Amino acid sequence: GIWKSGIMIKSKAVTARVSGGVDFTVLAREVGSLKMYDWKTFLAALLLGGAGMAIHLMKLLQGDMVSLAWLILFAYLICRGIYESVTEQGFRRGKERNSQVKQVYQERFGKLGLVMSWSVVIGWGVIIILALVSAPAWIIVAGGIAVLLYQLILTVIIRGDLRKYR
Repeated sequence: GIWKSGIMIKSKAVTARVSGGVDFTVLAREVGSLKMYDWKTFLAALLLGGAGMAIHLMKLLQGDMVSLAWLILFAYLICRGIYESVTEQGFRRGKERNSQVKQVYQERFGKLGLVMSWSVVIGWGVIIILALVSAPAWIIVAGGIAVLLYQLILTVIIRGDLRKYR
């Protein structure tokens, strides 16, 4: 590796001592040999996270300061998704966490565990459909608040049950 500014760089692509830059042929070869552990997570992180970031970046540029928090959240989700997709350790941790969550849902809700694990997504889907069919604004807002509260309560319950696995 190469020491640069006190940081050890392991990549052969960085040739700081020779050219002060990046050897793109070596970088392309290393990226080409990158092992992808989970394509679905990688694509979801990039597509959904990227779309969310684009939307909230536009809102931030229009003066909506709440979008800054959303940008930070989407950036975190993208980084986490990429980490779980391209590193073996991240992939193992993500898979282990997902199996624990599935187990908790099954223990807590029995046969309805699978439906309950998707219930928040179903709730938001209903809210989106209501918005698309031009339902009254108060129904959309009330429904959004109800789904958000439900999601919060469900998260607290599941997190409490997950403590026994840690």
